[in-house]
Amino acid sequence: MSSHQSARFVIAPLSLALVGGVVAAVTYRSVNLTLTHAAGDLHVSRQDSASPTLGARNVRVQNGSALVNAAHGAGTWRVGLSPKLPVNLTVRHEAGDISLNLRGLNVPSLSVQQTAGDVDVHLSAAPLSGSFALGQGDLVLALPAGVGLKLNARVGQGHVKFQGRPVDEGMNVAGVYQTSNYAAARTRINLTASLETGSVTVR
Repeated sequence: MSSHQSARFVIAPLSLALVGGVVAAVTYRSVNLTLTHAAGDLHVSRQDSASPTLGARNVRVQNGSALVNAAHGAGTWRVGLSPKLPVNLTVRHEAGDISLNLRGLNVPSLSVQQTAGDVDVHLSAAPLSGSFALGQGDLVLALPAGVGLKLNARVGQGHVKFQGRPVDEGMNVAGVYQTSNYAAARTRINLTASLETGSVTVR
């Protein structure tokens, strides 16, 4: 199932329900999206023409959020996300590389679970709380100008590079790293990263 900062709040009609004998539209203000991919490369980016629910109809709505699950077996998978609504994104991926280009998207929360492969993320200039759990692979985070970042990282074996300079290397690397503008930044991103083997790079 493939498809793609929102202008204020958009309330999208989801389905029709019978309430007290009257047909009423069920609406949502955000999307909780879970992508499950067995093997192969995954590419996620903005697509203006995409449906906020990736074309799914009659999905559940909980607390104003549409709950959408999409899955793909083996092979390359390209997913386009709509910029019309906030998307709380969860990615579950076994083997292969992940590319998340979140520029131009409103992704308040992000969770990535990866067994083997590299993860490359271009962050959006919007508030975000996220977590990464990788088995074996490298995590690269591209930070927009002016955005403050705080990163809590743990690496079983590998290294951490923060804004072009090595800060930790070896076994059981752990630390909290933040940009110099974090306290004063109008937009802040808070991330946790846990890797068994590999590296974390913030640029």
